[in-house]
Amino acid sequence: MKRTFGENLRKLRKDRGLTQAKLAQVVNIPMSTIRNWEQGRFIPEVNTLCNLATYFDCSIDFLLGRSDCTTVSNQLISEEIGLSDNAIEALKRLERALPEASHNILDAFIQTKYFAEYLECIHDYAYPPTEKDLEGYDVEFSDTWLDYISGIGTIQDVENKARVLKGMRAYQGAIRQQMLSVEAKMLDETLNIFNQNRDIQE
Repeated sequence: MKRTFGENLRKLRKDRGLTQAKLAQVVNIPMSTIRNWEQGRFIPEVNTLCNLATYFDCSIDFLLGRSDCTTVSNQLISEEIGLSDNAIEALKRLERALPEASHNILDAFIQTKYFAEYLECIHDYAYPPTEKDLEGYDVEFSDTWLDYISGIGTIQDVENKARVLKGMRAYQGAIRQQMLSVEAKMLDETLNIFNQNRDIQE
């Protein structure tokens, strides 16, 4: 959800641990102007926007609320592969925190044919199952079962509710087993890809 300029400025300022007075001092602007910006009374001129974007290491589009991504590069990545700004920043932090050699392992991990299958398992585990998903898990369906699972409604029939929950637990248990199986294959293939790439480099 895109925010206004004032909301973004406040967030960036607080993320840096700055008071309005301190930010005013840093960018050489009266504190009353910073307050007016954050309260949405007006926005700065282009030169000031550029200075703020440089100081906070973000794009002008982000400052103005035209993008959910803090930087232009994050915006391009987000548009290409659908990751949020927070996810992209988490990957960047991971890249900086990992030893250099681990970058190749992470690269190989993502390249495995099981990576997408693993993500599908996580999706299936995280989202409420459909009636078709729960077939074969001893579930007796009522008209309200999907509403119940989705957290919208309640199932009055306690016995039916217990069956639905039992079916869901069995379904999620099966997904966990599938995840473990895929995980093992993915780790094996990651090691193979990593070793192949290392052999090529040597």
